[in-house]
Amino acid sequence: MGNILVIFSLVLHGVSFIAIFWLYQKVQALSEGERQFDKRTQEVEDIFSSYLLEIKDENKKFTEQIKSVNGESSVNRKHTEHSLNKGKQKEESEIQTNEYLAEEELPKPAVNHPSNEHKYQPDQLAVEDKIEQPSFQSMVLQLYNSGHTVESIAKQLDRGKTEVELIVKFNQ
Repeated sequence: MGNILVIFSLVLHGVSFIAIFWLYQKVQALSEGERQFDKRTQEVEDIFSSYLLEIKDENKKFTEQIKSVNGESSVNRKHTEHSLNKGKQKEESEIQTNEYLAEEELPKPAVNHPSNEHKYQPDQLAVEDKIEQPSFQSMVLQLYNSGHTVESIAKQLDRGKTEVELIVKFNQ
């Protein structure tokens, strides 16, 4: 009996060592996965930081270009504003002359005579009322709700009984 207990104890120790070794491997695999994850996150952070640095450099170059264009355009803007003011003055004088000429050329309005009041008639619009036929489903449901049987609906609409039954079942 003592030998059986010793053998049983050795088997249990062997199983426990195998279980411990298996769990140790699982823990190592998880820690390796965590290391790889940390490595990937670091790579992503490095990529993002380099991308942000490139964007900052491009923004600086862009703002410098805008400042240089604004410096050049301020001189051009003064010249353009001066020429625009001259152009506006010319346009205003032309508009005033055109208004004066237009006032002289306008015909005088006709005096309201009783014959002039009834000449205008608006166009008559032709309205065609289109009555759309109800769908098959709506006709079936209307007849069914009004108390007709499935068979009488099928005969009335010249359709199959099962088709009418399906429509009624789907819409209940």
